[in-house]
Amino acid sequence: MKFTDKQIKALKPEPQRYELYSKGEDGLGIRVTPKGVKTWITRYRDRATRKHIRITLGVYGDPEHGFLSLSDARKRHIENRALLLEGQDPRALKQTEKKKNLEAETVEAFIDEFEKHYRPKRKDGRPPSETYVKENVRILRKDAVSAWGKLKVKDITKRQIIALLDEVKERGPIAANSLHARLSMFFRFAVKRGVIELNPFTEIDKPADSRKRDRWLDKDEIKIVWNALDTCPVHDNIKQGLRLLLLTGQRRSEVALAPKSEFNLEKKEWIIPSTRTKNGETHLVPLSEPVFEIIQDLFFKYPDSKWLLPSNYGLAYKKADKDTTRDDLPFSERALSRAVRNNADKFKHEDGTAIPHWTPHDLRRTAATIMTSECKVDRFIVRKVLNHKEPKHMQITEVYDQYEYENEKREALDKLALKLEEIIKNDD
Repeated sequence: MKFTDKQIKALKPEPQRYELYSKGEDGLGIRVTPKGVKTWITRYRDRATRKHIRITLGVYGDPEHGFLSLSDARKRHIENRALLLEGQDPRALKQTEKKKNLEAETVEAFIDEFEKHYRPKRKDGRPPSETYVKENVRILRKDAVSAWGKLKVKDITKRQIIALLDEVKERGPIAANSLHARLSMFFRFAVKRGVIELNPFTEIDKPADSRKRDRWLDKDEIKIVWNALDTCPVHDNIKQGLRLLLLTGQRRSEVALAPKSEFNLEKKEWIIPSTRTKNGETHLVPLSEPVFEIIQDLFFKYPDSKWLLPSNYGLAYKKADKDTTRDDLPFSERALSRAVRNNADKFKHEDGTAIPHWTPHDLRRTAATIMTSECKVDRFIVRKVLNHKEPKHMQITEVYDQYEYENEKREALDKLALKLEEIIKNDD
């Protein structure tokens, strides 16, 4: 029989190990052990000894977990047959490559390779942002390198991974879940690069409950946060960035990393390109009057920077009259979060009690809540303002409906600005 995925899945273990070969595929086989492990093999005859030689291709299973699917096994088998036709011994080449990989790759060294080559495509086929790649590497260097840096990737066990995740969980559940996601990427990549043959990360659950956040700021908290920002010992650009999050409802990265080129001050529009949006679609954000004033002020203050919110680092170099080609940088997304976290004691009620923990992303949720509950904006329009992906049952219609809803979004954001102004100035 010629192998099909359905047939391979249906193979049952027997008391003795056995092999089956795919009809018409010139030596592509699968070996099934008494424990049910299914391993792909290429079989060929050695030209000198005329004996059958078997090369292990990989263990059958889901590629997402570091295993080899039927289609991937066929590709590797065809590559081996091509080498044979060229007079090369694929077994000898594999052993040379395996020896090189297993001898050289420590965790610390392989993270360098991960940083250089790991570029998983998003669901819509787009490459990941460089910010995403850098954040993956930062988390791995912080925790994995400090724990296992000089160990070889092939020597890391499932038990060691669980122990590290438990240790990080004590520091915080979010940090543990974040590391879990990055280690999963790291070990899948190690399998694909031939550094390890079996993925030790399979069936390791997230270390902490990842419930969806539903925090938003009420009217009193909005007023407290807005006014308290003036007393926080952080750069004015970070304060303005946080205010823009609340006034526009856009994502933290979209605000923090915005170049001036995205803004049309004449039309009072902000066009976020598809390369910077989460759903991969260009997004038009009309500018309400308070947002326009903030942006206009930032343009005036920093005429030589290409960024809306240039960082303190780049500005320091400009003041020193140095070559700033590489120093004109925006504030990072984390700078906004760090400012909120480090100044938590500034956001207090009149009785001195601090408001509950909040994050910059909660300002986006707050903007959406105010628009629906206070401004009575239709939820469909709020989704358009936030650039949320439509529910699946609406996506077919969405393909044909290319209307931008600019007027409706402008009206919604104008209402939001007026309501926020009313909340902030309320003396009750």
